[in-house]
Amino acid sequence: MEKKTCFGQTRTTGFIWSLLAVLLLWHSPASAEDYYWTTTAGGERYRDPETACQNYVPAETSTYSYRHSHAQYSTPTQYFCYFIRTTKSTGTDATPTYILSGTPRRANRSGTTCWAGTTYNPSTGLCDAKTDDPCLPTVGEKITHRHKLGEILLGTISTTPPPASLCHSSCRYSDPELDGKPYRFVNGEPGGAWANFSYFGDGVQCEAGEQEADPPSENKPVADKENKCTNKVCLTADADGNCQQYTYSCTATEKYTDPGAMDCDFGTVNGQAVCVPNSPTPKMTEKEVKTEVTEKTNSDGSKETTTTTTTTTTNCTGVGSCSTTTTTNVSNGKTNADGTPGGESSTCTGPDCKAGDGKSQNDRKEEEKSESKVSGDSSCEAPPVCTGDAIQCSILRQNHQQRCADQKWQEIDEQKLMDGVSGEMAGSEYQPFGEQERGAFDLTGMIDTSSTIGGSCPAIPPITFTIQGVTRSVDFGIAMAEICKYASWFSFLLVAFAMRRAAEIVAGGMA
Repeated sequence: MEKKTCFGQTRTTGFIWSLLAVLLLWHSPASAEDYYWTTTAGGERYRDPETACQNYVPAETSTYSYRHSHAQYSTPTQYFCYFIRTTKSTGTDATPTYILSGTPRRANRSGTTCWAGTTYNPSTGLCDAKTDDPCLPTVGEKITHRHKLGEILLGTISTTPPPASLCHSSCRYSDPELDGKPYRFVNGEPGGAWANFSYFGDGVQCEAGEQEADPPSENKPVADKENKCTNKVCLTADADGNCQQYTYSCTATEKYTDPGAMDCDFGTVNGQAVCVPNSPTPKMTEKEVKTEVTEKTNSDGSKETTTTTTTTTTNCTGVGSCSTTTTTNVSNGKTNADGTPGGESSTCTGPDCKAGDGKSQNDRKEEEKSESKVSGDSSCEAPPVCTGDAIQCSILRQNHQQRCADQKWQEIDEQKLMDGVSGEMAGSEYQPFGEQERGAFDLTGMIDTSSTIGGSCPAIPPITFTIQGVTRSVDFGIAMAEICKYASWFSFLLVAFAMRRAAEIVAGGMA
């Protein structure tokens, strides 16, 4: 199984590029200069054209006096300065003008960038103060999002990468990184492999249509209950408008989810993703009980009540293993006009119907699974007979076999064993050689030299692996053929040395 790789690895790469950019700018011969505005070459510098024009009011003459009116946009780097001219002889103000002796007065912008704490406005050419963004404190903040990798089908998964960015509390988070091991069966969903991913705040607000973050579950057993009823609905009424027959319904739901061992062994085999579940397996039980009641008032004052209860139960164990059963119970009851019981009857269909002993088919199945019966004694001649839980019975049989094997070994008679060995060694073929029998011996029948080390060269299949999303295959067939050629030569030498050593051993025993 190949080592898993995280889907998001952009934070470290981004940091490296940012560091390089800072170093390049630090060593750059050109330095940034804040924007400034002037009205004359080499004159006083101001941060905006309005202030520059205020300090550029024309001097008073014998006929007129001037005061600042406003600065008017011309281009992003130039503003016109407008003034109000007052006629001294009449004391009246003339229309604001920037024309003085045919030459307009201007404020011009120089510099390369806006100063700290401001942002450039291309429509005005000015540096606007930054507004307080509520998402600024989220820069680098971590949130966790659960993402469905894909459906599990025969152990393999068609994985889907997580979204590049998410929205949480109207702020954007990005740079996903795998957080822990993948897992399966989340919040009652029996299928699919999931994984938690860490996202980090960008300090900006979300864009339209951004996917919302989905926080992971606590991976703990969860029980939910809900009960709701509808209002009574009149079905028929008499001439006076009194309801003679009405109906209503109630629905109760119970859901229990036990995630079991959530994590799974996740990786890739031959280029395909796999998620091998661990024990214990997850379980989920969901029960819905729907009750419909119809009440009818007869002309004699008696009442008839029909209650239909439909119980739907879904049980899931493991991944993708669920079963659903439905049981329907219909009961009819009558109440006399004086309030006394008038009799009742009921019918039931489904596996959860109760028998006379109060147990249903499902109850008996669970008892058969949980109860194990053993018959027979504990002797090795009569092995025990076990019915019920298959795992418990298997353990019982293994223990019985092991105990009997140990007992048989302990009951061996040492004297009988020695007598048996002595009797076997008394034959003529086990007697020592005499003096006249020493000499040359024919070993052709004792050592088989018909073949050397045999066998065929093993075929090793290509090994496929994935590194950073790229699949590679290594074929060991050519290398193995060369190794086997040299191994076959070595086999002849090995047999030769073995035959020589065997001859030495046989000769030593005859001496």
